[in-house]
Amino acid sequence: MEGKHDAVVRHFFKVMMPGFQETLILPPAFCQKLKQEEPDEAIVATPKGMWKIEVRKNHEGLICFKEGWPNFVHHHSLNVGDFIVFEYMTGHMHFKASVFDPTACEKQFTVLELEKKSNNAPQRAKPNYCPKNTNKKPIKDSVVSHNNENAHFVLTMKPHNACQKMPRMGIPVEFLRSNDLSERTRLSLRDPCGKIWAVKLLIQTSGQYRGWIGRGWHEFYISNKLKNGDVCHFELHRHSHRPNNVVMDVQNFPTPV
Repeated sequence: MEGKHDAVVRHFFKVMMPGFQETLILPPAFCQKLKQEEPDEAIVATPKGMWKIEVRKNHEGLICFKEGWPNFVHHHSLNVGDFIVFEYMTGHMHFKASVFDPTACEKQFTVLELEKKSNNAPQRAKPNYCPKNTNKKPIKDSVVSHNNENAHFVLTMKPHNACQKMPRMGIPVEFLRSNDLSERTRLSLRDPCGKIWAVKLLIQTSGQYRGWIGRGWHEFYISNKLKNGDVCHFELHRHSHRPNNVVMDVQNFPTPV
């Protein structure tokens, strides 16, 4: 029974046809695999960053990208004939995407190109960086990584993440297993200002296997002004001589107020 998304199509592509600017309908075969799901948002990662997009089903039951999609279109300079290759990442409507032009060459984006964009264009959420941290590395270009050295994942904050009575933050099961994280792991979170927060990693092995951050999470959540709907990127760093000592760098992409 492990992983109800195991049979889901992992890769698909969409050609930009006339009218694509306002909505994008995902392939029927992919939607069929998720017919029991009722998603309300998707996270799409490209080399330019992460993008939160509202998801709705049309009258045929097909999943559509809605609010937030025009923003994605604008920032990736999409035109009719371009196409996008999507990789579905371990559930929760997380995707990695690559953008190609009609010649089948992957599009390249430069800083100069971005500066030419209209000041009136909608902007994606900017990461909640601390001004003092000038050497912070840019965010990675995937939602879930299987590289043990710099593995990372993305989560959208939900109401239960702010619960003071039982503070917790779930960690994807695939991430736990692929990085050999257990209750022996000494876990800390590093915020954008470089401050280290000691937290407790809890693992449930009886019944449904799962894991979450318990003690210390609420203090981190409050101090970093996280809120429902924010998108957080977690990147793992393991101590070279103490493999059970793990630090996760956390970047926050606040949801618009």
